[in-house]
Amino acid sequence: MTSVLSLKHFHDEAEAYKFVEAHVWPNGLCVRAASKGIGSAS
Repeated sequence: MTSVLSLKHFHDEAEAYKFVEAHVWPNGLCVRAASKGIGSAS
């Protein structure tokens, strides 16, 4: 069995950002930015 600590997002900064953003903003856009018309939801 592989340890959870061996997952990419624990060892690669870019993967860590993707992981956190996907969990914090599952629709792909920060609610605050969306309310100001910044960016676009995916």
